[in-house]
Amino acid sequence: MSVNEQTADMVGRFAAHVDYLLAEHGVIRLECASSENACALRDLGMIITPAVVDECTYVTAMHELGHCLASDGGHEETIKRERAAWAWAEANVLCWTPAMAADKLRVMGAHGGTRPDTDIRTYERQARLDGVRQQLATTAAVRPRPRGESIAAFMKRRGK
Repeated sequence: MSVNEQTADMVGRFAAHVDYLLAEHGVIRLECASSENACALRDLGMIITPAVVDECTYVTAMHELGHCLASDGGHEETIKRERAAWAWAEANVLCWTPAMAADKLRVMGAHGGTRPDTDIRTYERQARLDGVRQQLATTAAVRPRPRGESIAAFMKRRGK
């Protein structure tokens, strides 16, 4: 098997793993153009990620799933939720690679998300997501998932 065939096989496994987790937990995924636009709308049981085409898009999808599935202890602080989602992703990927570690470092910053520029970017992004969340809830006539309600119960209530 050539290197290209091995890579294609691994990417196929990554994509299948994400699809399995989405189906298993009843999370909806919408596709976006790049990882920079990826987000999780936990209260809607939804993630928005690019298609899984490599290690970085795989770990992006897993990180966003982590926002929906990880126990974040109810942290109101954005940075703690980000760390919890990354910890979930790292624990649940099929394999953790140097490319995934580099992507996490790029997103979180060299100091685990404690750099002021990283925190500011995270909070600005959260403000944009709040607008997206509100628009989706209004457009789709979807009531947000109450904190503490399982995704399965939420999907059942929505008739999915």
